[in-house]
Amino acid sequence: MKQPDSTGIGEYLILDVRKPGVIQRLWTASITGKIRLFLDNDEKPVYSGDAGDFFRKPIEVLAGIIDTTGALSFLRQFDATYLPVSFSKSCRIEWVGNIAEPHFYHAGLRIYDEGTEVEPFTAEAVRRHIEKLAQQGRLISSPDDMVAGAASMKEKILSIEPGETKLLKDQDRGKIRRS
Repeated sequence: MKQPDSTGIGEYLILDVRKPGVIQRLWTASITGKIRLFLDNDEKPVYSGDAGDFFRKPIEVLAGIIDTTGALSFLRQFDATYLPVSFSKSCRIEWVGNIAEPHFYHAGLRIYDEGTEVEPFTAEAVRRHIEKLAQQGRLISSPDDMVAGAASMKEKILSIEPGETKLLKDQDRGKIRRS
């Protein structure tokens, strides 16, 4: 995008997707500089700030949520974060930094077919769905609490033969069920 200047700072394209999708995972072991995140062809970035914060603290910097209860801790795993950042048309991430300094990163995306309806990411949407996110965290942290009549998730291994179907979740009761 822009060659490094005399101080070694340049502008680099991390990704540019022109379909609907979602950023599912962000990871960095080390990165400095700035990140600019553009969603849905908007000329104004959703985020423009510290690269380390973008990769390590997206719920804070993108949604403005400080999780004091730990209910959203499941969105983090050491240097990786899993806040879903959805986009209906496009996603572009630019890095402004010194290419000579250590910079390790990964952005994992799921790309949908053209025409797929996606609710675009907004801080307000995250706040609106915060209880659903926390509920998923509780499920991940304590799966036995969500299983009807089970003492432990380790009690049974479920095998499914080719062509066979088994109900794993009863949508009417909202609980995971064993077959």
